Amino acid sequence: MPPAGFSSYRFPACAPTRLAAQLCTGVLLTLNGEGRGAYGQNACIGNAVNGYLLDGKVPPGRTRCG
Repeated sequence: MPPAGFSSYRFPACAPTRLAAQLCTGVLLTLNGEGRGAYGQNACIGNAVNGYLLDGKVPPGRTRCG
């Protein structure tokens, strides 16, 4: 499974994109909205995270939820 990376408001908007590009198998999962801690607050994010953690299913690269 690819490594998981997390971002927060303290990083510039381009930081998660650069991190995903540096990981051999990394993908970027983006929430279009405000705030952080989207897991449990957004069904799209929850489905992507649960699919990865429970079934090893990696979401498509640059998936956008919102």
